[in-house]
Amino acid sequence: MQKIKFRFNTTHVDSFNTPGKLNLVFLDLTNRCNLRCRYCFNLHNLDQAPVDLDLSLLERALDSKVAAGVRNWFFSGGEPLCYPDLEDALRMFQDRGHRPKIATNGILLTPRVVDEWVARGVRSVQFSFDTLRPAAMSAINAGSPKNHRDLLANLAYAVASPLRVVASSVLTRANAAEIEAMMRASCELGIDSYTLYPAVPARRNGGGLVLPLEEQTAVIDRLCQGAALRADPV
Repeated sequence: MQKIKFRFNTTHVDSFNTPGKLNLVFLDLTNRCNLRCRYCFNLHNLDQAPVDLDLSLLERALDSKVAAGVRNWFFSGGEPLCYPDLEDALRMFQDRGHRPKIATNGILLTPRVVDEWVARGVRSVQFSFDTLRPAAMSAINAGSPKNHRDLLANLAYAVASPLRVVASSVLTRANAAEIEAMMRASCELGIDSYTLYPAVPARRNGGGLVLPLEEQTAVIDRLCQGAALRADPV
């Protein structure tokens, strides 16, 4: 999936792109989720029986020779916080000296959970941040205004914690007009970086949300121009 990343913290450096070396593993822990994002590749799985990654398989992956040099482990889903064995998985990683990164919609990431993740050695968390408008949650994510309030409150707490916090948005018709404002808000909140996914990954799920390519390009151009204007002079 293509993406465009804007870094606000000069110490934020990604280390996964090492040619010829396996340095990044994504683990979809579960197909369970507390939202129904219309653009998500996992949407059709929500009407199926829950499927969770077996802990024994996770342990085999961690201990395999192939993964011996992997330093970047990324938990995704579904929603990782809906994975029933998440606590055991985090303990397993911590026991082996790994500090995973976790992608979440943020609604269930309460201050208590943030503190637990810090204690378990989680390196960073990526929040899905698709709108600044509480009422738009229902159109994009089948969420509620309360979900939006919880997301922002949990995001603010995480930013103040030792976790490295990043935010990401999927560009759709429903949020195209506010993408620039979301990037500014991310920067003002103290988030390390903001990532935009300009292509909707599952047209059959949310075809009505897909933004035509020329409109995607226009949004991205405005973001890049705005970032250049705000950048510190070299």
